[in-house]
Amino acid sequence: MRAALITAMLASGCIKAAAFECTSDPQCTRAGMQGSCEQVGFCSFPDATCASGRRFGDVSGSYTQQCVGDASDGTHGFIDGGLEVPEGLGCPFGYASLSGLPDHVYRRIGTTSSWQSQASACQADGPNVYLAVPDNATELAGILALASSNIWVGLDDLATENSFLTVLGSAATFLPWAAGQPDDSNGGSDCVMALSESASYDDKRCNNGAIAVCECVP
Repeated sequence: MRAALITAMLASGCIKAAAFECTSDPQCTRAGMQGSCEQVGFCSFPDATCASGRRFGDVSGSYTQQCVGDASDGTHGFIDGGLEVPEGLGCPFGYASLSGLPDHVYRRIGTTSSWQSQASACQADGPNVYLAVPDNATELAGILALASSNIWVGLDDLATENSFLTVLGSAATFLPWAAGQPDDSNGGSDCVMALSESASYDDKRCNNGAIAVCECVP
């Protein structure tokens, strides 16, 4: 009887289901559909009616049923092309500001690895941390100076060829491609590498190895 009452109350909206927080994509499945664990720690699922192509699920806290990249609900700040990342959480030890870039802090990952591994390593540092997404030439130059090498950046066209999105789900707005790029060399070159010598981008196979820089919103 009690179980039936709780079920009825949930159906009527008297009790709200608890938010489900994720840490990896395999945790995000719904009716056999594979979703994505967004950088803010909630699951999204494919939805062609959203500009980003993804919508948060039913138990995503304040993001519930919002398109990924929608307008802020007032508790999150806009960064990197209008995306939302929680603010006020602080950043882990080892992150530091760069000259001319006072708003965010950064950490170099010196180990060479694939794009996905580097993105996951940044995400593991917290919900306000992600594989660096340069907004402009100044930020790109600062990040490359910190890295002193070619690096993976938080951009890819894995969902749709030549439609580059940031790791936070919105369309990339700063794309300083090297000459002749992107060329999807040999097919499957879906992740973006920043080239140290030219401060420009090249699309590479995501399983190639490179170091990375993580970006944190304090």
